[in-house]
Amino acid sequence: MAKVSVFSNSGDEVTGRQTLIGIVWTGATTAGDTCIVKERLAGRVWEGRATGTNTYIGISYPDDGIVSEGGFEVESIDSGTVYLYLREI
Repeated sequence: MAKVSVFSNSGDEVTGRQTLIGIVWTGATTAGDTCIVKERLAGRVWEGRATGTNTYIGISYPDDGIVSEGGFEVESIDSGTVYLYLREI
């Protein structure tokens, strides 16, 4: 089972012990726009770059996912919305 956290601003975050199992970035974008997600205590875990308009890209982390003691943060997002899929514990 997963819960979804929805973000559209740089600096948005989910704190505490979390397990990231997927990311989707979608929405109206311009070629070259970026979205960067980081593990709050360790650094970047994903970076997406739009190649055009109406972006829909992402990644899934099967098996154990990415476990973070401090949570995850949207380091930067130029446009659109990013969805962080977190395993419920």
